Amino acid sequence: SIYYGDSQNHMANILITGTNGTLGNAFKQHYQKSHKVMGTSRSILDFNSGSNVDKFVSSLPEHVRFESVILCAATYSFPSDYNWTWGKNAGSPWRQNNIADRPDKRREELNDVFDPVLYDFFMNNYKVNVISQFRFLFQLYPKILDKIIIIGSTAGLMKYSQKSFTFEHFQYKLQKSSLMMGAKCLAKFFPNLKIIILCPGNYKSNINPDGTDNIYENVSSMCNFIDNFNIENSGKIFNFNGDELG
Repeated sequence: SIYYGDSQNHMANILITGTNGTLGNAFKQHYQKSHKVMGTSRSILDFNSGSNVDKFVSSLPEHVRFESVILCAATYSFPSDYNWTWGKNAGSPWRQNNIADRPDKRREELNDVFDPVLYDFFMNNYKVNVISQFRFLFQLYPKILDKIIIIGSTAGLMKYSQKSFTFEHFQYKLQKSSLMMGAKCLAKFFPNLKIIILCPGNYKSNINPDGTDNIYENVSSMCNFIDNFNIENSGKIFNFNGDELG
């Protein structure tokens, strides 16, 4: 059961997206000790029956509210998103197959700016990683009591040398930057909510094996920052350690 945590008898609710991922799982482990955590995962989404996020929001009981919503991963709110994600789209399955076994070929494909298929590939990517996040938040907004935490990425602010900066880097940087700038806009339209934008640091994970940060230490720092966040700082971008970035 999920309880609205407005009394001493019940813990407050927190919704975390992407709890099967490294970052989302670390947030879950931290907050489940003191909160009731609801987590979502891409791996259990029901794509064949339409928009999973729409069904998720509509199925929540009217009395359920969330103290905080932490967006740690892309939120799927369009029925066609899985076509790109799972490589079922007729236009781009070859881009998704055996990526781990052919990173050089994948890099070549993702930077072929003369390939018209690349446009649809990255537009779908942008839709999943940016547009669907905010669509989900607007659906859920009436049920959010206090905080929206947008976990962006250090990649949105990373610097690349002229030789290493490619279209693949640019599109990813653009998505993360768009996510963070969109969150800054939310702070203007939702002045009563704390909009917390965080870069989680260069933590080690399955997709970033060369990371130098300890994910649990970074999450602990972020949770401490979240729990003590001042609404006057809503809409600003912070590093995981609380340093203001913009």
